Amino acid sequence: MKSDYILLTDAHISDIVIQNIEQIPPHLQDKIKTLKFDWDNDNVPGMLISPTNNNNDWDTILCSDVLYDSKYHAGLLRLISTIKFRRLILSYKRRHDEQEKQFLVSLGEKYSIKLVNPDSIKLKNLNKTSLSGLHLFVITPK
Repeated sequence: MKSDYILLTDAHISDIVIQNIEQIPPHLQDKIKTLKFDWDNDNVPGMLISPTNNNNDWDTILCSDVLYDSKYHAGLLRLISTIKFRRLILSYKRRHDEQEKQFLVSLGEKYSIKLVNPDSIKLKNLNKTSLSGLHLFVITPK
């Protein structure tokens, strides 16, 4: 059976996250789960490791602006290498070029990384200047 839910994780599940979930139609709210999880925690919850599906792989993982502080890079790399997925989409705003480059080099040792050309993104509610400094990668297992 394929996993049919979305799992949101963060070190702190804020009230705004809960309020945003409550804005979703009620029949879809049951498909959204939250999990308080800190990347520096070596005990990765089973819910992250094994979603409910046949092959225990996540279809898509979206990591939005997760490279904002390089002190979390090692924990994020550990987490990514612990879970199974078909693809991971990583988006972030450039802040610390050297540390971000090292993170991507380390990630590239185990995964294929493809940079998405910003010109290929069709924007509905933003303009192209909103993409300034934004990097978007699609990561897949080798």
